Amino acid sequence: MINKTNTVITLPFLRWKRNSYLTTLFMVLERALVLQFAYFIHIQKYVLGRQIAITRTLMFAVAIKCCFCFVISLLKDIPDEDGDREFGIQTPSVILGKESVLWLCVYVLLISYGAVIIVGLTSSPYLLSKLVMIISHIMLATLLWHQAGTVDLSSKASTLSFYMFIWK
Repeated sequence: MINKTNTVITLPFLRWKRNSYLTTLFMVLERALVLQFAYFIHIQKYVLGRQIAITRTLMFAVAIKCCFCFVISLLKDIPDEDGDREFGIQTPSVILGKESVLWLCVYVLLISYGAVIIVGLTSSPYLLSKLVMIISHIMLATLLWHQAGTVDLSSKASTLSFYMFIWK
């Protein structure tokens, strides 16, 4: 299914490079909604043999995945901002500037990490689980902040490296 979807978007009338908002919408719909629900339903019904029930955990995971897909769809245009500007493609990094988009993405991810910490603290009855949740997400947020601070926005290699860091 994923390969068919990726093939379909290469058709000329579905090439959305010129409209980054459609690209963002597609990435969020495909990667954060369709794939998450499809995998969840498949595991629930065919692997575990359970009734399909949409849980709070699934909804929270989908919300966090939506944030990450949104960030990835914005960050992917930063390394190509000069080319997009040259060809008249109005991406958020062309309209708002590389620095604004970079920090918007960092703040969205930091808010996501904060939300994960809060949900983990309020939903887990185990102290060890809460400590691991807090420490690991604070470490991730600190690493994200440090990496964002070292990005050289004038260097395509640096912005591409940060983009790939987010994928990891």
